[in-house]
Amino acid sequence: MKCVYVTKNLPFGVSEAFIFSELEDHIRAGMDIIVVPLMRAKLVHAQKEAILARTRAKSLIDISILFAFARVCISQPVQVLACLGDIASSRSLSLAIRNAAVLPKAAWLARLCRSECIDHIHSHWLAVPSTMALFASRLSGTPFSITAHRYDIAQRNLIDTKGRHARFVRAIDEAGLREIKAELRKDTPPPILVRMGVPLPSRMAPATTGYLSVLRVIVGARLVEKKGIAFLIKAASLLRERGQAITIDIFGEGPLEVPLRTLADGLGVTDWVNFRGAASHDDLLNHLASGRYHAAVLPSIVAADGDKEGIPVFLMEAMATGLPVIGTDNGGIPELLRDGAGLVVSQRNEMELAAALMRIARDEEMRATLAQKGRERVKHDFSAENVARTLRNLFASPGFETGTTT
Repeated sequence: MKCVYVTKNLPFGVSEAFIFSELEDHIRAGMDIIVVPLMRAKLVHAQKEAILARTRAKSLIDISILFAFARVCISQPVQVLACLGDIASSRSLSLAIRNAAVLPKAAWLARLCRSECIDHIHSHWLAVPSTMALFASRLSGTPFSITAHRYDIAQRNLIDTKGRHARFVRAIDEAGLREIKAELRKDTPPPILVRMGVPLPSRMAPATTGYLSVLRVIVGARLVEKKGIAFLIKAASLLRERGQAITIDIFGEGPLEVPLRTLADGLGVTDWVNFRGAASHDDLLNHLASGRYHAAVLPSIVAADGDKEGIPVFLMEAMATGLPVIGTDNGGIPELLRDGAGLVVSQRNEMELAAALMRIARDEEMRATLAQKGRERVKHDFSAENVARTLRNLFASPGFETGTTT
């Protein structure tokens, strides 16, 4: 089977590294994959050569794209008008402009699908990338499907239209499944639940014993409001007051780096909070399994614009290596950490977070229990191999039974 994956930036940028394991499993299974990012960004994951070699990176507008669009306007005016009708039905002018911007590239992608006999198009994100997949499907006749995450559901960009035309729409958590259903008409096929998966690494983070005089914490996240890093820095300040030393290594970059550094300085914990910059996916996995850290933390919150978590892959990857994790009651995190697979604290509550960190530092038995239960949770419910196999079956099947798949 030959499949195109439409992404925002992958294999470029840093925000979609969670898709790599899905793609790599498809390739190992013999699937012919082509990756088409909506836009290019900085190359961070240079070691993912197998994916880079399969990538067709084009800007939104160049000569080949304009040529393909002009050609399809002449040869397929009815289908182009249908796409324009979708654009006109966008719920806001800003979304209409974004959707219109990808129509020429969708024409180029449709031509690629025909010339290379593509069997299926799959788009990550229920936002503009899936608009391009929808248009390319209309213009080429190639079936398409969508993986929805979190902010993209809240964007409400042609969700019902995409749901009616897609082979399936995949939600990655139970909350997302409910939110997508709420946007669909009664006669639109419901979404299905197929969680994101991560591989189980052979290299494990070693267990730690005794009381930890210095608690070493790792965070892998973009420095944006939704990730709640400010509350972890505030919790570090509370730990200092209580006599518990902590070091926090933050792997990621983003617009809030300067304000977060300023906050750490103002609270007197600059020497405990280390901003390590963006790390490639492989480098981050190596850090998780290195033995340098005692816990992984993601203090996520609902941002001012309503953005919140799905199920963060960083936490899944940490659990897979046997690291105890702490998350918040945000998005799909409680779904991941249920049944004692991790500690869940209230979002925006640095006091609860500090207390959880203290428990991790002082309770060797708790660390061992969290490590075991976390790895078992990932093994049984978030296996990359099982998830990718499920997706391949869905790609190949013209029909399926809706509901929870994995």
